[in-house]
Amino acid sequence: MSRHVPRQRIGIEELGARLGLTPSRVRLYERLFGLKWFPYETGSTATDLMLASASGLTQLREREKDIHYVVLGRAIEFASPYPSMHVQEVVRSLSLEHTTAFTVTQHSCATGLLAVSLAGRLLAADPDPRALALVLTGEKAFSPTVQLLSDITINSEGTAAALIASSADHDSLIGSATKIYGRRGDYVPALAQIILDAVDSAKLTLDDIALILPHNVNRFTWKKVCALLGIPLDRVFLDNVPTMGHSFCADAFLNYLDARDGGRLNHGDRYVMAAAGLGGTYSAMVFAH
Repeated sequence: MSRHVPRQRIGIEELGARLGLTPSRVRLYERLFGLKWFPYETGSTATDLMLASASGLTQLREREKDIHYVVLGRAIEFASPYPSMHVQEVVRSLSLEHTTAFTVTQHSCATGLLAVSLAGRLLAADPDPRALALVLTGEKAFSPTVQLLSDITINSEGTAAALIASSADHDSLIGSATKIYGRRGDYVPALAQIILDAVDSAKLTLDDIALILPHNVNRFTWKKVCALLGIPLDRVFLDNVPTMGHSFCADAFLNYLDARDGGRLNHGDRYVMAAAGLGGTYSAMVFAH
């Protein structure tokens, strides 16, 4: 797995003014939600951001012929005018025209986990045991409407890329759960419950989980989720909330890399990736590190 986080960052006060937030709303986002800095890359396209994250995958060129699928998980359904298609631009740039490449949406910011699930299903049905899937997450925050989720979070431009195999030498998926609510659900209880459902599907308990890798909507939400689950807040990796904001579908993947590199995950640890999408989609996956 690899990532790309733009070096350019905008502070909450400057960005809040651009987005039309009053000073009192800016204080809400900073003090209650814990949001302070947001990475953006002026002049880049969504394709540029995805290629930047994919460039860090050292195995990509070594196993180019083994990549059978490219799956782009995107929160925003329509991110470019016809006939531009970001996933096809990425495929051409990486010389992966031989792959089956497509975009998945509809699960909003939980679509990154949907992309992993679909990649796994495709690989399980593929007769080639060496087959791989390239999953791409994150996107361009191209307008104020896309940047701001009012009284929830502010979106930024981190992206992540991961190679998925049917039999992993590294982290293994051991449980998952997804629920889509037909009506607007109660956000915090629904998020807490999907984590419990995923952990139960792995035949584990919360005591077995070393770390939860969240979507970075805000710190306040996760305080309430932890209170409902009865676990301490430090069991959720929230280090990136103040420095990255919410990177659409990419949060859990970005958090994984920083948690791993920061020594928060040890060999054999079980951890959860969790996300919720506007419209009522809640997803969680349990992995063994």
